[in-house]
Amino acid sequence: MNTSLRAQARRDRNAAIGQRGTTQSNSGNSLDTLNSKRERSPSPYGRRSPRIADTPVEDIIVDILPSEHVDPKEKLEKALKDALEQYSRQRLRAVHMSLRRYGNVEARISQKDLLQALQENEVNLSNRLFQMILEIFEDHVGVDYEDMYKCLTAAHDKTNRDSVKARRLRNDLSAHADVSLEKQDAEFLRRIEEMLIKNKVFFDIDALRKDFQSWDSTRTGKIAKESILMVCNDRTPLYGALLKNLVKRCDVEKNGQVSWPEFINFLDKGQQRAWLKFPELSKLPEKAKQESKFTMNQNPIEELSTNARSRVVSKLLRRREKSTLSNSDKITSKEKSDLKKEKANVSAENSSKENAEGDSSAKTSMKRFGRLVSSSTGFLNHVKSMVAGKKKLVETEQVPIIEVENPSEASGDSEVKVDTDKPKVNVSPAANGVSGSGDVSTGSSAETTSGKEKKKPAEVNKSSSENKRNDKDKSKESKNASSENTSKSNDKKEELKETKSTTEKKQEKTNNKVKEEKPEVESDPEPELTSPNDVIVNIHEKNVRVFRPSSYKDNNLPIDPPRERLQLDWIYGYRGHDCRMNIHVLANQEIAYFLANTVILYNLEAHTQRHYREHTEDIKCMAVHTNGNIIATGQCASKSSLQQNTANVRIWRADTLQTMYTLGSGMFTKAVMSVAFPKDTDLVAAVDLSQDKQLTVWDVTDGKLVANTFINIDVVCAIGFNPADPNLLVTVGKEHIGWWKVYAETHTIQKFANPDYENYLRARFVICLTHNEKGDLITGDSNGTIYIWGGGGHKITNFVKHSHECPIFTVLYYRHHVLSGGRDGTLQCWQWNKNMDNAGSMELPKSEGGVRMLHVYKESLLIGTTMNSILSVTLAEKGSPLEDVELHPQPITQGHFDDVRGLQKIPKSFIGADFLTAGVDGVISKFSTENHQPVWKIVMKDTTFLCVDCSTEGKLLAFGTHDGHLILLELNPDDLSVTEAFNMKLTKERLDTVKLSPDCLSVAIGGHDKAIYIFSLVEREDVGKVWEMQGKCKGHRGAVTAMDWSAERLNGDYYIRSSSSSCDQRFWNVAKLEAVQGSVCENIQWASDRCIIDHKLTGLWGSKQGKEGMIHSVDINPPKTVVAIGDSNGHLSLFRYPCSKSGVFSHTYRCHHGVHNTCFSPSGNYVLSVGGKDSCVMQWKVV
Repeated sequence: MNTSLRAQARRDRNAAIGQRGTTQSNSGNSLDTLNSKRERSPSPYGRRSPRIADTPVEDIIVDILPSEHVDPKEKLEKALKDALEQYSRQRLRAVHMSLRRYGNVEARISQKDLLQALQENEVNLSNRLFQMILEIFEDHVGVDYEDMYKCLTAAHDKTNRDSVKARRLRNDLSAHADVSLEKQDAEFLRRIEEMLIKNKVFFDIDALRKDFQSWDSTRTGKIAKESILMVCNDRTPLYGALLKNLVKRCDVEKNGQVSWPEFINFLDKGQQRAWLKFPELSKLPEKAKQESKFTMNQNPIEELSTNARSRVVSKLLRRREKSTLSNSDKITSKEKSDLKKEKANVSAENSSKENAEGDSSAKTSMKRFGRLVSSSTGFLNHVKSMVAGKKKLVETEQVPIIEVENPSEASGDSEVKVDTDKPKVNVSPAANGVSGSGDVSTGSSAETTSGKEKKKPAEVNKSSSENKRNDKDKSKESKNASSENTSKSNDKKEELKETKSTTEKKQEKTNNKVKEEKPEVESDPEPELTSPNDVIVNIHEKNVRVFRPSSYKDNNLPIDPPRERLQLDWIYGYRGHDCRMNIHVLANQEIAYFLANTVILYNLEAHTQRHYREHTEDIKCMAVHTNGNIIATGQCASKSSLQQNTANVRIWRADTLQTMYTLGSGMFTKAVMSVAFPKDTDLVAAVDLSQDKQLTVWDVTDGKLVANTFINIDVVCAIGFNPADPNLLVTVGKEHIGWWKVYAETHTIQKFANPDYENYLRARFVICLTHNEKGDLITGDSNGTIYIWGGGGHKITNFVKHSHECPIFTVLYYRHHVLSGGRDGTLQCWQWNKNMDNAGSMELPKSEGGVRMLHVYKESLLIGTTMNSILSVTLAEKGSPLEDVELHPQPITQGHFDDVRGLQKIPKSFIGADFLTAGVDGVISKFSTENHQPVWKIVMKDTTFLCVDCSTEGKLLAFGTHDGHLILLELNPDDLSVTEAFNMKLTKERLDTVKLSPDCLSVAIGGHDKAIYIFSLVEREDVGKVWEMQGKCKGHRGAVTAMDWSAERLNGDYYIRSSSSSCDQRFWNVAKLEAVQGSVCENIQWASDRCIIDHKLTGLWGSKQGKEGMIHSVDINPPKTVVAIGDSNGHLSLFRYPCSKSGVFSHTYRCHHGVHNTCFSPSGNYVLSVGGKDSCVMQWKVV
């Protein structure tokens, strides 16, 4: 009450002062005149308002303005902006909760309670700001804390905190200037450097690396985001937005798995930069080590506090009591009383004594219950191990994995594995007592179990005999109960044995049936060591012998991941063979298209690519919001039973590549076939591939479903909104065109109209559609006819009959003309008039197939083809857009349209290309990694290439096909024409690998018939030089998958090493066509390193990639320091080379559904990969 009276008195006094000021004369200077005329506001100083002579110039300028232009809350928000920048929004919410706790029912709070609420949440405001808050929000009841909190949050929204920026960006759908990855990384390093300098702290890089390695149980260089946050909170001074954003940056695949080597690299670089500026900071780690020497304690029990020790002791006593009660020899009443007394003594002693006497009390308590502990041998050691383990778990919160090194020494074939995502601890069975049943126990636990069975101390015998004499009746009852329990348990065991025997008999019968049905296959003999240096590698539960030279040693090889990492640099190709509406131009003038599960954002002027890679399956459709920044992409569901990825639509931003919402997971069936945005509204429509073709409309601002219905047709080809009426949606498909009205307010979609063809020909498929600015609908169908539906209505107002002699795939309205493209590979232009006259045409090369998509980019026309290329042409400025135009010689992108598996580097190409690809589609392409461009392409129809090799300059090309053909082509350097030098069918099986000899005079090819065919170029008198078969090498147990020629001749002969799908290794003398021992090739240098079985690569098969999948290909960089592998699960991995130790770490990247081939570029700056059926060629930069 006193405070309210004082506030009322202060307001009355200020009002009186203001009234005196207004009654003064108007004489004097102009500033006094203006000051006297305006209405004086209450003073924020709690006393008489200062005179103008005492007022700062800034306040004088504000006071000169009329009163209606000065908002006290805005002035307060500006003043609070800098003060609140150091506080998070969560801190302000905590202040709000304190205000509500101290406030009354009228949402008012006193000055004292307001100050208390700020202080307890550590929010410091200056006296001036506090007085301004009181002046604005205080009345006769108190301070209005709700209005005050709104003012605080409004001021906080004007700060430059990362969370505030993220919130602004999330709520703003408009496009922003994109920031390159290099700039983002530089900003991270700057902030890390500033944090280290400001706080004078450091990162223990070695300790962090060990912690992260212990969490990386799969050895793939990635751990869960939660794990890395937990380690950083314990080990580093990082916190808040910097830590979260850095973790997010290192989560490249956006799946919650963080690349910890890259994370450590950021910390190390930032620390090195800070140490360069302030060298004295580099002495901090040494100082910390010296201080730790004095505080280090060897005994884990002594490191615990008194309360912690008492809790551990009491917990162990309770566990022992429960375990003894469950045994057949039950605990007696005297022992129970002793346990209770010891618990009471331990708790009483620890609660009564000081912290200084905590160690002695713990020791006395340990001595007092030592008599009870002695009943189990090694129990004290078990206590210490439990305490040490508990301390370790507190530090790392990990559960180790226990593995038996030699499971054969245990019980038969049984293995003991605890499969968790925690660090592994290898335990030898001899040291830890592996029992006959396959149980694994560590040292202390083995002692306790043996002690319970064999040893019984005298004290326990005495106490048990005394209890028997005193309590005979109780002991008899306990014996009877135990005998009954044992009899019941024996009955149960007999039942279990009977059931096991019956199940075993059934299993034997089924196994016999399977053996009778299946033909007998000779089992592979157990490999015998030919020398003491050979090694046996277990590959997919099969022992494989690998030759190792006697001079090879791997003792000093590190297991850390390599320093080199990969960054997706370029993707060659585009999905046009089976998708529509798949090229768009964004607000920042980037060209957006997709291939496989990746959206490519291509900057034509800068010749750079960005990639959105958060889809888990192949993308089928794409649409762009009218603001040019928000993108919707729809994906397929998983076809494999091993993966459970659902069909969905992802809404994401093009400027930041961040996903806003994932729509329809669990609702869409099979795939999302088409998506569309209406003009200037925040809705998106999608159609799935379910039997009834579900049509859904979503709100992209909150990700909620607006309405849905079913179209009930067989095939939907495209959908689109009318720009003149954003609520009007058109769908086209098989014998279908329909108009739908979307009512967002009532959450319904209703059929608006059906087509009225009158006497016009109805096509079987309406394939494509578009609208002009006025809302006129234009469709193209399978008959090659273009129909115009005036005003977007359901009646035909104009048409172009047989504009193409084939189905029309795309139509585009541009500058009063209609452009159309069809399967025949031609573009037609039609004037927008009554007669729809033809205004020009253009034909694409036959190697590019049909026209799939047309889109205007500035003054150019982008043309997507069915052969998965994007071409461009500069449109005419006046008249017909296609008048006297020609295709640009350099395509925007070029790729394969079917399964691609052939990949080979070209060391010294004469046309500037450095790698070559070949696919089942018959396409042969050469690319330049440095220029990121296709250089040369040829299409051989009805030829299914699976493997490829070439000479050093790329003039001689060797191919193996799916139908067993060996094809040799010669490339003419003058006109780049191709002549066939050799073509022969070798086998009915597929050929998977082909290799030219270093002198290009011989070629070896192998495949599924388990043989290697050798051909050589020989001189014949009648025909000159011809390729002839020299013979074939047999001996592999599986399909030949990789081969390497020797770099030079040994004693006049070339040698080959090869590996197969059964993971066996062979060495061959090419001249003699016979297998040789590995010792013969011990000192040979190999021309390539493509064999997956090698003594320097045995560590790969113990990795996650080798255990969970099949390694399809390997290659080694030119300096021989890194090996790249591609596996059947779609991962590309980097290991150190040589890689012969088990437990090695790697960098792993998700790229394809299955990596079928991979290789380094000749320079070693890039890694190339092909994905088979996804038709995708990826180029990764080594960073």
